[in-house]
Amino acid sequence: MVSKACPAFAAWEQQQAAADKAAEQPGSAGTDWRLRTQLLGMAVEDQDAREGAFKSAGHQDPRALDQVAAVDARNLSALQEIIAVGGIPSVQSVGRRGVSALWLLVQHADADVALQAQVLQALSGDRGIPQDQIAVLTDRVRIRQGRPQLYGTQFQKSAGTLAPDPIEDEAHVDERRRRMGLPPLADYTCAMRATYRLAPAAGEVGLPAGK
Repeated sequence: MVSKACPAFAAWEQQQAAADKAAEQPGSAGTDWRLRTQLLGMAVEDQDAREGAFKSAGHQDPRALDQVAAVDARNLSALQEIIAVGGIPSVQSVGRRGVSALWLLVQHADADVALQAQVLQALSGDRGIPQDQIAVLTDRVRIRQGRPQLYGTQFQKSAGTLAPDPIEDEAHVDERRRRMGLPPLADYTCAMRATYRLAPAAGEVGLPAGK
């Protein structure tokens, strides 16, 4: 449905998928296959739980939300142990897919903002990490630290629609997004609303209604 409602965003997603596939070359799985496998498995659980919530009429089923919370708590505990024992996984140790899984899990580790900030600092210095992932995690950390986001990747529900959380220097947000490999904010907003089955705010122009 997102592809129909937001074709520009769908095209960007296809480009990203192709780039990710090209980056994960044979023999680039990293040196720690056990940890890579663990992270990938945790990411599957994360996505399965959220897929269940999406199917529950827009996250309204308390049981589905409880399952998401339980998976997040379990994954956070595992992440804390992984980092305490061996440090923050890198592309060298777990490959591009492994680090992407780490990034996804850290996105949802909101109960430990210090850990999120620690991982952000480490990943920001790794040239193997896609810049759009750095942008999303940057915004996630800033919002949870009580600061405005930079790239407009974090949203909140308001008046029956989704709108970005406060953005620092919003007039230039698309310039910053472009530098980080993100699509324009309007395209991203369209996709967010289509995903969550919410329409544009009244009076907005240029943002498709989605599904």
